[in-house]
Amino acid sequence: MPKRNVSVLSTLVLLVLLFLSVWGRGVGAVRAITGPSPVSDSPYLFGTLLTDPTHASKEYDAGIRIAHLELGWNLYEPSEGDFDRAYIEQMRQELDAFAASGLRVVLGVGLQYPPTWAYEYPNSRYVDQFGIAADPLNLTFNQTLRNRAATYIARVNQDLDLNRFWAVRVGSGGLVEALYPDDSRRGWEASYWAFDEAAQGRAPLPNSIPPAPYPGWHPGQLTYDGHAFSPAQADVWMDWYLGALIDGMNWQLDTYRNEGFTGYQQVLLPGVGTKPAEYDRAIASRLSGGTSRTLGRGAAWDHIIAGLRPERNVVVYVSSMADGSGKNDECQDGDSALDRLQRPPSGSANDGRKSGTE
Repeated sequence: MPKRNVSVLSTLVLLVLLFLSVWGRGVGAVRAITGPSPVSDSPYLFGTLLTDPTHASKEYDAGIRIAHLELGWNLYEPSEGDFDRAYIEQMRQELDAFAASGLRVVLGVGLQYPPTWAYEYPNSRYVDQFGIAADPLNLTFNQTLRNRAATYIARVNQDLDLNRFWAVRVGSGGLVEALYPDDSRRGWEASYWAFDEAAQGRAPLPNSIPPAPYPGWHPGQLTYDGHAFSPAQADVWMDWYLGALIDGMNWQLDTYRNEGFTGYQQVLLPGVGTKPAEYDRAIASRLSGGTSRTLGRGAAWDHIIAGLRPERNVVVYVSSMADGSGKNDECQDGDSALDRLQRPPSGSANDGRKSGTE
């Protein structure tokens, strides 16, 4: 259930929205930010997560320019097709309070807070290679649940008008960030979450996800169907696994666009993720054991970013920068000399996308 922070200090995060212009000005240029509320000429905007609407005016006066409104699907639609009018009105009043104070508002629709009725559908949970089911709702491999979530988002648009929001936050299939669930064994072996009935081809997949290669193969196995299983085959399987995760993100992006939303879509990528050398080691080992603690979660950001459709207003958004998670705070004294805005090669995965962080 979404919780409210009790003070500005406890919720202050830096939204370093370095919007890189790629429409006629060059990737390395910082583009001026336009929107409904006046800001300074600085490319930096400060905001709060889980913003308290009673502090909205004080936050604006203190220089805050971004508010965050987080919904809970479980609270919005506690029974299938039954939407809580009192809760909706409360959310509308909070949105009005932010807007009246001059704050731009980022929306989280709260797919990570699914209603209990959603779990009554078959194959509603991710399952890893150990047969353990995860808590998050499986919006990657389950088209029926995607349809239910899209109906919910359409209702949010009807009630609150998505275009009143400056941006929406996009995760993956039922998680707030663009990830598969966490390891089921916590410290033993990495979980790979593609072993529910649909993922393994025993129930329908979304049409946009191809069937799994090598069905029945488990990460770490050196043989398949009586033959040696090569690193190249493990790479094919991993491409499919990451592709399914990306498909869930692109589905969400399309869902908001189909509702007519024209603002920014922030794809939340936490931490440093899987480094290329770590990825290569994991493939060479056929994804065995603890060769990568992040790859099972799909945190290969170069692959993820390359797979996102390069649409206007899609923001590659680092949701945990140097906060200590995933050893992402390993900066050295000399790092300040690095040019973080250097132009990527033409045709690279960064072309056409913006970036931000908290």
